Amino acid sequence: MKELIIEADKKNITEVRAFIDEQLEEAGCPMATQITIDIAVEELFVNIANYAYNERIVF
Repeated sequence: MKELIIEADKKNITEVRAFIDEQLEEAGCPMATQITIDIAVEELFVNIANYAYNERIVF
């Protein structure tokens, strides 16, 4: 299994999507499915970059 280790920064979304797309293409994933997965991956990555490492604690 391949993995990508990358800083959780929104500016890295292009690299993340390229990595995911490469894996999907190698697996023969249909383009329509690939687009759906790209949208989900982008949402997940941006949420992680925005909120997972936030140093503010809100109660």
